[in-house]
Amino acid sequence: MAEPLKDEWGLADSGFEGLSSLGYKVWTPPTQYYKLYNLHSSVRIRVEQRFATMKKWRACKEQLRVPTTKRKDLLTLHHKIWTIVAVLMNDYQ
Repeated sequence: MAEPLKDEWGLADSGFEGLSSLGYKVWTPPTQYYKLYNLHSSVRIRVEQRFATMKKWRACKEQLRVPTTKRKDLLTLHHKIWTIVAVLMNDYQ
């Protein structure tokens, strides 16, 4: 996985504030901006629901048999599988 750029920021909710201690720049909408906070929360929930659906697909449950010494090959295969499942879900569900 690529490291974030020095000037790259992420938008997160309060559950991700701990990432700042790892060097990631995370902005959490303050609760006083309730419209933005609620919008972000509702989008995040929909994204999490889509990932939960993806995890039910057999292709995403299969154990990958690639030696861990070939990490780049393993991550490439993993990315291809999840990308194909995402495309199928977006086009046919």
